[in-house]
Amino acid sequence: MKKFTTILLISIILVSCSRPNDKKENETPEEKKQTVSEAVTNKDEYGCEILGKTNDKQINGIEIAYFLNRSDIDTTSKAYYTGSHELYDDEKTFEIMDSLDTKNANTRPFYFYNMYKMVGETDGALTEIIGNYIADYARKYPREFICYLQRQPYSGRRDEFLSLMGWNLYTKEMKDSFKKDAFKNCNDCNEKTMRKLKEYIKVVYDFKG
Repeated sequence: MKKFTTILLISIILVSCSRPNDKKENETPEEKKQTVSEAVTNKDEYGCEILGKTNDKQINGIEIAYFLNRSDIDTTSKAYYTGSHELYDDEKTFEIMDSLDTKNANTRPFYFYNMYKMVGETDGALTEIIGNYIADYARKYPREFICYLQRQPYSGRRDEFLSLMGWNLYTKEMKDSFKKDAFKNCNDCNEKTMRKLKEYIKVVYDFKG
């Protein structure tokens, strides 16, 4: 009887120890999705979501096909991304810039990447116009703007972004208005992000075109 009881106890212990591993191996798609979701919510010192890489094949770690197949992203912006639309001082080019103003957080990363490309490809009057759209974006989504400028590849053009903003906010009244709105819309910023915002605003104020 004692021998049977001992064997039974050992069996119970072994089964109990094996359960956590069995659960991981048999996770449902919903459970796996939850695990991925939790990983994405990790944030850095600026309170920015830790995302995947951005290059010509992916944006924030998301395959570019995800954006190109979306019906809520306009065809002109897609055409510019794929290289089948060249930038001119025309209505279609302005449509691409206008897209950055979207309230859709799922499509803004695509439009911001397009804007990043445009900053590196344009010159003259068109560049000045781009600066106006960048300033409007930074005014409405300051934390998002700061987060982008801390990451590659965007950080490589940080000075260009800020200079274009300074070029367009050429009066003290315009700069003061931008500062007021940016601070107001940075209500989800942590202390370090606010310091970075103040640093960028100082660059804009000090810009000499």
